[in-house]
Amino acid sequence: MADQFQDSLPALKQSIPCYGLSSAPPPPPPLRREAQAICAEGADIAKTYWRLFRTQIEIADE
Repeated sequence: MADQFQDSLPALKQSIPCYGLSSAPPPPPPLRREAQAICAEGADIAKTYWRLFRTQIEIADE
């Protein structure tokens, strides 16, 4: 599960400059709304993988 979470992050950083995660310039204005929607979907997928990962590990209390 950790691998799936880690694999979801590069997609957000490479092809689309989601939320400033890369140094790529933002898309041109006509594509900006579509890019934001794709970034939001990608972030939801990454969060889902993270939550699944957290349910499968035991977190020690400090």
